[in-house]
Amino acid sequence: MMKSNDLIRRETKVQLSGNYGQGILATMVPGIIVGIANMIIGTLIGQSYVISLIVSVGFSIITTFMVAKMSLNLAHGAKNAGFDESLSPGESLLNVMYYVIIMQVISLLITLPINKIFFDAWIVSEDTFSNLIQNFQGSSPELLGFIWGYVGSMVLVVILLMFITYKIIYVAFIIIDQKVGVKEAFTKSFIYTKGNFFRIIGMNLFFIGWYFLSVPTCGLLLFYVIPYETLSRTNLYLEIRIENGDATGRDFDQVSNTETKEEVDPFETREYNKY
Repeated sequence: MMKSNDLIRRETKVQLSGNYGQGILATMVPGIIVGIANMIIGTLIGQSYVISLIVSVGFSIITTFMVAKMSLNLAHGAKNAGFDESLSPGESLLNVMYYVIIMQVISLLITLPINKIFFDAWIVSEDTFSNLIQNFQGSSPELLGFIWGYVGSMVLVVILLMFITYKIIYVAFIIIDQKVGVKEAFTKSFIYTKGNFFRIIGMNLFFIGWYFLSVPTCGLLLFYVIPYETLSRTNLYLEIRIENGDATGRDFDQVSNTETKEEVDPFETREYNKY
């Protein structure tokens, strides 16, 4: 039987109960460390676009791998997410690198042509743009056409990128969890997301309100929200994986117990009724 997002979130709360330190370690610490390192290196290397892009992609690879691996460790019931276990070298890290690079290339291929078309056509020189601005009195057809054409195109780009991101949202999880190659991970992610649009988007949208609430707390609430959100999305992936017949290890025990109508406690030592 398909689990609701609400049940998955309640299971996640149980999983994090008394274990939030590991949740923070798995979902926030890698990003914080990489962010600080990125700022330091950015300051040292200056404004070189190419070097900045390479560094950014490199850090994105590390963050994607660490967060996905450590979140999966916790979701599978490991008592310690641990940097040692998460950063063990292997083919998975290499495949995550390929995945991140492919995503960067796709993003550039989609956005660069639109920027080039509009800016080559309308901003031939600084004087051209200056004249457009000076002559703009609220009804300039040229400037309005540029603005609406560019904004409309960028909206379409954002929608396209969101769709692509949604379809391959589980690629990193699949690479690490199932130890498969990039091509198979992309294929499986497309399969997993088919028919699950509202479940996946709904899980993400649920936490938007929490992020707004973090503003009055000067961001302190994020130490609760980010582990809760990340592990909930990880558990949703594991549930969808089981539904698609890719259950392995302890997941088979859960499926077997469900089929025999026994009450299942995925985390073995805690019960949900206190929530």
